[in-house]
Amino acid sequence: EAAVSTTDGRLSLAGFPHPLTAVAGTARITRSGVEGQDIEAVFLGSPVQIELTSAGEASRDIAAIALAESRIGAQALVQEAGLPLAGDIAGETDYQATVRFPKAGLEDGPPVTIRVESRLDGMSVSLPEPVAKTAAESWPFSFEVAFPESGLLAITGFYGQTTKWTVEADREADGWHLSRGNIHLGPGLPSLPTGSGLYLSGSLERLRLGDWLDRATAGEAAPGGLIRAADLTVGDLYAFGQRARSVGLQLERNPSD
Repeated sequence: EAAVSTTDGRLSLAGFPHPLTAVAGTARITRSGVEGQDIEAVFLGSPVQIELTSAGEASRDIAAIALAESRIGAQALVQEAGLPLAGDIAGETDYQATVRFPKAGLEDGPPVTIRVESRLDGMSVSLPEPVAKTAAESWPFSFEVAFPESGLLAITGFYGQTTKWTVEADREADGWHLSRGNIHLGPGLPSLPTGSGLYLSGSLERLRLGDWLDRATAGEAAPGGLIRAADLTVGDLYAFGQRARSVGLQLERNPSD
């Protein structure tokens, strides 16, 4: 058995832009794997509590699992993590993160994965329906990042009861950029599109189109500026001062925009 201790360490994953800093604690290396309790660190400006456990022989392809708990605010998500939602989210919320490390030497082993889960209590989202929520509401949220190969991120997750996504991002000289993705609303699951850009699909009970068109024309930094096309079924559509029922809505961004 061996032990590795640090009081002001730094830990990062290759390709992941946000490291753990001020890492303090002890990890023990045994025959069954790596273990560590009461490890402390800082992530995106907030303290994190980490527990490292060995998956042991019960797992065919996972060597170790890191469990972390912390709290994060809207300011850190926008300024530190680069989330393009300045002015659209506010407050703070608790979250839990799970990092799974695969066993070395496996020919078809799984990639490293990071899953973040939260109920988003205390955080408000002021985007239009159906994603708007108050700070008092509790909505399930899951965000998983996998590293299937060098220079590629595979991102999946869900928000609330109706919004799910699957996205791929490529690493370029100036950082990570979305290559293709699908946000799916309502029943069903998202699938990656064949073309580049972000696509919307699924169904909604109600949609106020003008609210989202305002976002789409607010500039590339706004969430709507990333959307390439949409294919939605809407129960009640409000657009241009009119109301229509049971509408199939198809939109495509002009390539010259």
